Amino acid sequence: MSVQELPATRTAPGEGLECALKRVLARAGELDREPRFPTENFTDLAAVGALIAPPDGLAGEVRLVRAVAAADASTARILDGHLNGIERLMLAAPEPLRSADLAQIRAGRLLLGVWGADPAAGEGTPAQLRRAGGQLVLRGVKTFCSGAGGVQRALVIAADEDGSRRLLYLDTTSRVSIDRGWYRASGLRASESHRVEFHDTPVLTLLGEPGELSREPYFSRDAIRTSATWAGLADCILTETLTALDPARLDAVQAHGLGRMRIAQGTINRWLEHTTTVLDRPEDSRPGIDPAVLAVECRVAIYESALLISDHAARVCGSRALIGASTLDRARRDLDLFLLQHRLDPKITKLGVELLDTGQP
Repeated sequence: MSVQELPATRTAPGEGLECALKRVLARAGELDREPRFPTENFTDLAAVGALIAPPDGLAGEVRLVRAVAAADASTARILDGHLNGIERLMLAAPEPLRSADLAQIRAGRLLLGVWGADPAAGEGTPAQLRRAGGQLVLRGVKTFCSGAGGVQRALVIAADEDGSRRLLYLDTTSRVSIDRGWYRASGLRASESHRVEFHDTPVLTLLGEPGELSREPYFSRDAIRTSATWAGLADCILTETLTALDPARLDAVQAHGLGRMRIAQGTINRWLEHTTTVLDRPEDSRPGIDPAVLAVECRVAIYESALLISDHAARVCGSRALIGASTLDRARRDLDLFLLQHRLDPKITKLGVELLDTGQP
C-alpha cells in the first residue's frame, strides 16, 4: 500500500509511533546501501498520524522529527520539509485550495517538499516564474530537492519577472524531470535530494508576498525543525556509542569522552526546550526577543554539540565501530553532510557585529 492509497482513518499521534520507528530503523541500512524514496517509512508514519502537525505546536514537531532522525535521518529530512510546508500552507494558501490540500494531508495522501536551492554553474538555468498562455508556470532548475519523486506538492523559491523572490506552490507529479544521477552523496542517501527541472510546470498558487519564506517567526520555526534532525542524529550516535562499548573494559579516556557527550546532549535538550517554548508563544508574550537571533543561537549550540558528540564517538569507539556499514558510521556521514548544507558562520558574524555596535546581547 502506497502513501497515496492509505485510508483516511488515523490513530492518535504517538500511539504506535514507537513501533513505526522500529520499522523505520530496521530499513535504514538497506536504504543507505540502495537509496530510494522511503515510501514504506512514510506509510508507517501516516498510519500513526505522524504526518500531521501535532497539537502541541513546534515543540511536538521537534520531538517527532528528532525521534525519526534517530531512526533514519533521510526520512526525517523529508518529514522536516513536509512539516515546514504544512505551516506555510496554513498561513498563506487561499481557499478552497488550502482546505482541500490540508484534508488530503490529514488523510495521508499528500506529502510536501520545500525546495529553495539554485543550481551551481553548469547545472542549468535557475528556476524562474513565468506566464504562459495566461497561466503562471515554473521553468528551470532547482537542486537539493529533498523528497523528489515521492512528494506530491512542493513549495519552491523562484524569481519572478521583476526579480523578486516568490514562494510558489505547485504539483510535482507532472511536467517535471528528476535527475537522479545528480545526488550521489555519502550521507542522507535516501533523502532523494535530486536536481529537478521544471518544464512550464503550472503553479497552483503564490504564497504570500515577495520574501514570504523569510517571514518571521516562521522562518526561524523552519530552522528549528531542521535542526531537530541534527539533534536526532546526535542521539543516534550517542546510543550507538554506548552499544559498541563493553562496560567491563571501559577506560578513563573513554569515560571522559562519554561525559563530554552527555553534557553536549544536555545542551541540545535545553536549547530545544527553551527555543520551542519561546517560539510557540504569541508575539506579544515574548517582548524583547528576536526570533531570528534566538534561532541562530539555538542552531549554533546544536550544531557544535552534535559535532562534539560525533567526534568523541569516533575517539571512544575506534575504527572497529565504523566498519561494516554500521549505524554509527551512517549517522556520522548523515550528520556531516547535513551540517555542511547550513552556513552559520555569516549569521554568527552578524551577531558579533551587532553586539559590538550596541554593547548589548
